[in-house]
Order: sequence, then structure tokens, then C-alpha cells
Amino acid sequence: MKKSKSILLLFACLLVLFMVFGCKGKDERQVKLEKGIRFMHSLTGSGPADKLAAEHYQANTPEGMIMLYTSSLPEDGSYPSVYSDRQGLQPWSLLILPGNKENALIVEGYGDDLQKPIIVEEIAVKK
Repeated sequence: MKKSKSILLLFACLLVLFMVFGCKGKDERQVKLEKGIRFMHSLTGSGPADKLAAEHYQANTPEGMIMLYTSSLPEDGSYPSVYSDRQGLQPWSLLILPGNKENALIVEGYGDDLQKPIIVEEIAVKK
């Protein structure tokens, strides 16, 4: 009986330790960055509304993508800020740069350290 109580107590302690240290979720700010990058992917789709927006904003340039991104965002603050140059870059925001290929953009997601991005993705702008 004493042995089973010890095992049960040990199991309960391990469960508590797992809950405290093992279930640490993703940082909300990083989730917001990932959400912003998914939104950038959605803006580069090939639907008619996207083509119209791309022509209007010249969205195949980083500046045009920034205009399209910011004009399309809901105003609830659930998406990160976006920049086209490193000088104005703020922590926990996205930086959009020209891609390595034609009609491509590089999206970098930064955390507290503005010298090293957390996320880097190249997005092809579909025409």
C-alpha cells in the first residue's frame, strides 16, 4: 500500500512538473509574426481581387506590398507592423525586402533582437 502511494505521489509530481515546464506555449508575439506572414502569402495569391490589388498597388515591389498589407489589415492590432527598410524597424514586426528572383519578396520576422530575424521566408508574387 505504501509503495503504491509513493508511485502515485511520484506520478503526480511528474505531472505537475510537466505542466509547469513542458507545456510552455508559443510566445503570442511570435504567433502574431507567423500570422502576419500567412497574411502576406494570402495577398500574393492569384485570385481576381488580388490581381486588381496588385495592379493598383504595384504589389510586386516591397513598398507596394507594405501598402497592400497595411491597407488590408483589420484595425484590432492582431497583426504585426511591417516595414520596407531596416532604419525604422521596431521589435516584433515584419521587414519586406526585394526577393532573390523576379516577382519575389523576402519577409523577415524580427523579435527583440533587430540584428537577427526569427523567421525568414521568400514569397513569390503570382501574376
